[in-house]
Amino acid sequence: MGKVITVWGSPGSGKSMFSCILAKALTRDKRKAIIINAEISVPMLPVWLPEQIIQTNTSIGQVLSSVEIDTSLVASHVTVLKNYPFIGMMGYAAGENPLSYPEVKYTMVLQLIHAAAKLVDFVILDCSTSMTNVFTPAAIESGDLVIRLLTPDLKGVNYLKAHQPLLVDGRFHYDRHITFAGMARPFHALDEMGYIIGGFDGLLPYGKEIDRCATEGGMFQAIKYCNPKYTASLNKVLDALEQMELAEQALGAEQYEEAARRAEQALRWNARGLYAQQALSLRALAVLERLNAAGHRAVLVGGCVRDRLMGRTPHDYDAATSARPEQIREACAPMRVVETGVRHGTVTVLSGGLPVEVTTFRREGRYTDHRRPDRVEFTGDLGEDLARRDFTINAMAWEPSGLTDPFGGRADLAAGVIRCVGEPERRFGEDALRLLRALRFAAQLDFRLEEGTAAGVRACAPQLACVSRERVAEELKRLVCGPAAGRVLLDCPEVLTRQVLPELAPAVGFDQRNPHHSYDVYTHCVRALERVPAEPGLRLAALLHDVGKPGCCTVDREGVGHFYGHAAAGAELADACLRRLRLDNALRERVVTLIRRHDLQLEPEPRLVKRWLGRLGPELFFQWTALAKADAGAKFPDQAPGAARWEQVEALARQILAERPCLTLRDLEADGNDALARGLRGPAVGRALAALLEEVMEGRLPNHRAELMAELDRLAGRER
Repeated sequence: MGKVITVWGSPGSGKSMFSCILAKALTRDKRKAIIINAEISVPMLPVWLPEQIIQTNTSIGQVLSSVEIDTSLVASHVTVLKNYPFIGMMGYAAGENPLSYPEVKYTMVLQLIHAAAKLVDFVILDCSTSMTNVFTPAAIESGDLVIRLLTPDLKGVNYLKAHQPLLVDGRFHYDRHITFAGMARPFHALDEMGYIIGGFDGLLPYGKEIDRCATEGGMFQAIKYCNPKYTASLNKVLDALEQMELAEQALGAEQYEEAARRAEQALRWNARGLYAQQALSLRALAVLERLNAAGHRAVLVGGCVRDRLMGRTPHDYDAATSARPEQIREACAPMRVVETGVRHGTVTVLSGGLPVEVTTFRREGRYTDHRRPDRVEFTGDLGEDLARRDFTINAMAWEPSGLTDPFGGRADLAAGVIRCVGEPERRFGEDALRLLRALRFAAQLDFRLEEGTAAGVRACAPQLACVSRERVAEELKRLVCGPAAGRVLLDCPEVLTRQVLPELAPAVGFDQRNPHHSYDVYTHCVRALERVPAEPGLRLAALLHDVGKPGCCTVDREGVGHFYGHAAAGAELADACLRRLRLDNALRERVVTLIRRHDLQLEPEPRLVKRWLGRLGPELFFQWTALAKADAGAKFPDQAPGAARWEQVEALARQILAERPCLTLRDLEADGNDALARGLRGPAVGRALAALLEEVMEGRLPNHRAELMAELDRLAGRER
């Protein structure tokens, strides 16, 4: 049987285009795929195949109107692409409408999908946006892998909220769906929309070339124009399918189903009193099964167990075992095993093409350098292994027989508490990075630090000096993006400002002496951070945007504080700070640019907004406006003076972008070759193109090639 892949979601999210791109990717190795679309309001066969004449008797309507559907009937109604002989299509033909055929029955759709899966390796179900079209719920029920595409805007969010109650039945496996932001554009509030729906698993960005392929009837050519973000999302789907296949091969179909059943039953209860709907990742389960079959004890540990108990999907899986590295390799063959830390008992098993880190049960010696143990001893005792871990919520283990929780991690999850395993000073002394990890977990999970753990964080903070700057930077980025980052930063300012961001220390408690501000500088920065989307660069820019104020403060005769030049000074301080933390250059430059421009004023005037869109680019422009709006809104607890103006600027910018304006030289329908062809050379080429862009942006010249060529001729004559 072939794998059934269901693609559904909100209107305009690019479902049909993604289905075509996915089909091309799946058939590169000459495997076969059928794309099925049963949306009769927009017959898809003429859209997919504008150059092929599609007879009405090849319509999917004929199949769904039959008394019984079998493989021979389906095969006779599949239209194979001339240029891609491994891809077949089923859909309604040109001229058909909702009255062309009798009402479709749910059972007939299931028969169609089942029969198609017997013919090819992959069946891709391109669904209607409407649940009243029975094809869509039947496709979701039948999908081995279900992909949900949503436009990252209010329309997409409300579409999901409206349709989610219709899919609560367990047969739809709602919680297992992969969610992508479809047709994502730079001006979309991805972080905000993602937060509302529980996060996106990937982006399918809008692209002019992809749009052109759809417009011109070349949807199967669009794969050539996928940008890295689109490709990364596509690869997630391919990896998930490969994972399924390898798990089935490794365990056998019956064993696979039984293992999944045991996993789901064993971990059905989570800390919030909910039943988990998903079985543990099959890639991790396959590793456990192989180690247990070889006579070793193997368990899942750490973050994956914590996340599953919270009802979350883990990002990665770690396993611990009584087996030594060489025994892990032997037991997990023929899976690929990579020696990633054999000296400490760690190898990485590639199960389903994806990594599962497996570590031998161990006890550890002293941590002289506060970074790594002086020695590691292997042990057969799971309890000893769990006792060396950092926090109780990370010191739990799961295996098919149940949960091992010697330190009360599940209870702390339920209470929302971060608590060290054993003595806090000892845990933090072993690895000083755990100080930041404690704050990061509190910020990410919206938990509070247990009293003794909080005291240990403050007492051991100077030990952070022993930790590499790169590790500190990674924890910092994750900390500031947590939903409760503001509360954590206000509760423990001394850890952050003394050990990680000393440039920010003078801001703590610094009275601004200004009627436009009710908070000290540090509190204002944290309040601004809370108001921007959870993106590392934007959050860091908000936290550091006023770092230059203490050094630029002057007080006039009336006792009012002023901070002339603080944006430029703050940009220099932030640059030095982020260089010391060794943040990547692109992120650092973005943060510094935002800080340098954060206090600039921009009126909601089309000419000005268009100019700044061109200067910064849409992505950085909207980050700038988000920071400016947050800065305005963080001055007083209950009011946001100036924020409304920035909202007007953003609305105007989105309106401008919707019109696909010419903002940069790349958008011009003329280029350097055109200038060279008219005899322009050297700097004159740049001046001519800049002049064209200025004329187009000011509305004095349309971005049409004929008009641009005429203007180039005029400019070339003037240069001569």
